[in-house]
Amino acid sequence: MKSAPATLALAVLVSALAAQAEEGTTPAAVKDAFAKAYPQAVDVDYETETKDGKTVYEVEFKHQGKDMEALYTADGTLVRTEMEVAVDTLPEPVQKALATAHPKAKLKEAEMLMKPDGSVFGYEIELKEGKVETTVEIAGDGTILSTVSETEDD
Repeated sequence: MKSAPATLALAVLVSALAAQAEEGTTPAAVKDAFAKAYPQAVDVDYETETKDGKTVYEVEFKHQGKDMEALYTADGTLVRTEMEVAVDTLPEPVQKALATAHPKAKLKEAEMLMKPDGSVFGYEIELKEGKVETTVEIAGDGTILSTVSETEDD
């Protein structure tokens, strides 16, 4: 029988190796483009994701005290940037649309979604209704672009 400390040490090792392998799969073009765009970024973490059926490389980081994410294609082209914002600063049309679509939800987190030129094209909001956690992408005018929900396990 394995001891709890040995199991914990194994879990930490596997997690560290997985993170190292994930960073190793990030193309150099992505790392170079990110380093050029955000030379002062800290707490940088690279991940591979599939968005709209395409592989993208997500870089999570802190920049000027804000949690941010940048999504790149394999050739280092910036797809979009996401920046943490306070839920109470969301535009009124966004707040109204969320209140209508999810009237009993508690807003947990919000991110502003920006095109490569820095213009805002929407928001990503995490909310919770009972045991259901939902991520909503919504345009600034309140049009819901996508909704993904999952139920927490007990």
